[in-house]
Amino acid sequence: MFFFSNGQLSPNEINTLVRFCCFVIAMVFYFLSEHYKRYNPVYHWLQLFLLCMGLWNAAYVGYLLSPNAKEIAFFNSLIFVFNSFAGIFYFMFALQFSFPSSRYKLFPLFFIPCCTALLSVTYPLQGLMFTYEYVILDGIPRIPESYGPWYYVHLTYSYLIVLGGIVCMVVKLLKKSTPNKRTVCIILLGNLFLIVWNFIGTVIFPSMPLSPVFSGFFHLFCIITIYIGVISDIIEKMISIVTEKKDDLFPVPIFITDIHGILVYSSSRASTLLIQHGFRIYNDINFDAILQDFTRTDLPKHLPGITQDSTLSDFFLLEDNQTSIIYYIEVRPVICKRTGKQMGTSYFFNNITQINLLLSSLEKFAFRDMLTGAYNRHFFEMRKDIFAETDYSNFSLVMCDIDNLKLVNDTYGHAAGDDYIVSCCKTIFSSIRKKDFVFRMGGDEFLILLPDTNEPAARIIVDRIQNNICTNSLLSNAGFVTGISMGVASVIEDQPINFPELIEQADRDMYLVKTARKMTVCGDVSFPDII
Repeated sequence: MFFFSNGQLSPNEINTLVRFCCFVIAMVFYFLSEHYKRYNPVYHWLQLFLLCMGLWNAAYVGYLLSPNAKEIAFFNSLIFVFNSFAGIFYFMFALQFSFPSSRYKLFPLFFIPCCTALLSVTYPLQGLMFTYEYVILDGIPRIPESYGPWYYVHLTYSYLIVLGGIVCMVVKLLKKSTPNKRTVCIILLGNLFLIVWNFIGTVIFPSMPLSPVFSGFFHLFCIITIYIGVISDIIEKMISIVTEKKDDLFPVPIFITDIHGILVYSSSRASTLLIQHGFRIYNDINFDAILQDFTRTDLPKHLPGITQDSTLSDFFLLEDNQTSIIYYIEVRPVICKRTGKQMGTSYFFNNITQINLLLSSLEKFAFRDMLTGAYNRHFFEMRKDIFAETDYSNFSLVMCDIDNLKLVNDTYGHAAGDDYIVSCCKTIFSSIRKKDFVFRMGGDEFLILLPDTNEPAARIIVDRIQNNICTNSLLSNAGFVTGISMGVASVIEDQPINFPELIEQADRDMYLVKTARKMTVCGDVSFPDII
């Protein structure tokens, strides 16, 4: 509640209004920064700094408005808690803003702020931070403070850590390669006013009536300048635009350069790559210097059958001279959504080794039968034209149908039926050559393609498969015929391959064999080797 004297606000009331405005604006900026926090570490530390600044000023409002001495003492202790963490979060923000690729383990720096927080809220139990004497003077509660030794540790550390953040900003400002010097100047201006006035107000003019008022205004100025500076900064915009699609959660090293080719950002995986090549992680590396450790291979700009991505400005291969890993590089301009102008360039390092592993996994999932490991019918339909156009001296095709699968399922269950199919398929694989292909066309139907194989040689393979199944089948003693009925169809030399005709021919041959096998029991037969 505010009291007017002579129709004007007192310094205490002005200070309360300013501190409340600081709290509201800091919280608004805190929530507005939430969207960017996921993509850019700078916004994470900015949010924490704004939160502490807001709560610091909220505690100050409670300190100014509370009528009770004990409540005043409590709110004052909270002020020390939040201003302690505001300093460390400002330093982390300044470090990340000045050196976007820095990866430092700075958690020990939180030790003193945590001790300050603990000692501040437990002030009634000890006097290491400060002590209070609760007195009433002229009907108004007063709390003369007696500072303990830790207060001076806290004060020294807070100024040093904020000064460290300012030093980081000054270093960034002095670098010739820094493209966003105006932003750095704006942020520095707000922070210098804050730390200079805090020092003046705390050490030189602690009893001046307007000292707290000026301090509140400088808090407000600091919050606004830092937020406006960061949110409008071109480098931070580039990082957010690029990493919105591929951030550190995606296993691709990402580099961002400004329009002069100077590295301004690298993801964690990109930073690891830089360290492996002996580069120090800071933001004034010329990207051409990095490329000297790689061997570049340019790719055709118009690959047949491939639609080029319109967002790509370039693409090529890079071979790491140290590890021999090959990367497929995607180069994209970073475009400002508001102006449409190019702000810089992004480079995505796609590890082809990882891509090959991914394609291998996709092949197993999309083109192979999960039960047997044979190729599926979909893959046959995709590849049959390639087989038909290949210049083979001879070509044979074998249609296979597993005998009595339904009877096995009905007698022993479908699990036994699956084991029967797998056993038959393993026997097929062990009986053919590496260059032959096996496809599972349906539940109990398989197709074998035998390149460079005439009909006599194909029938030798068929007999070998049948004999191996009769002697090794898991269900050879089931009391009924087990095995595979197979039909062969071949193309004589220099004749075109017509798959519909071959499949129909092999299918007829297979059913003749199946009919003849219904009353046959497997026996041992010797077969010559195929050369």
